[in-house]
Amino acid sequence: MTDDTNFNTNDTEPATGRQTQGSDDQRGIDSERLRQATKAAGTLCLVLALLPFLVFAVPQTVGADHGFVILSGSMEPALSPGDVVIVSDAASVGVGDIITFSNGGSIPVTHRVVGVQDGQYITKGDANGNPDSTPVAPGSVLGRVVHTIPLIGYVIIWANTPTGQVALVVL
Repeated sequence: MTDDTNFNTNDTEPATGRQTQGSDDQRGIDSERLRQATKAAGTLCLVLALLPFLVFAVPQTVGADHGFVILSGSMEPALSPGDVVIVSDAASVGVGDIITFSNGGSIPVTHRVVGVQDGQYITKGDANGNPDSTPVAPGSVLGRVVHTIPLIGYVIIWANTPTGQVALVVL
């Protein structure tokens, strides 16, 4: 029978049989890999956090033409205040589609097409009881909603306030 206490491997200290922590070189390599992985994960998180804002600012990145922030609850539950809609003017429009259109005011309206009458769209907010009072001419349609980004609009609205602009400059 042999005495195993003096058996030497790379995983034990000589003559004691205790586990070692590894060489200083190995710990340096592991530490460097951890730093690189942490940096890569941080960069990925930053890109993912900024991506929705890029899509809103430059909707052409996803093949669309406009980005709008939903301000009212007239389209709930499909769209809520603070959501961002990305709109394509090249997309075909039909009954059931959500479109953004100009109704003569300074703020565009985003509602669902519920019918077509005399070549014009009859629209209605999902949360509204009745259709909109004025049909929408095809020339007033800014486009069909092709993407929705929830909640990002709150940050965009805040960034357009004096406080938000100062905070963004300071950051």
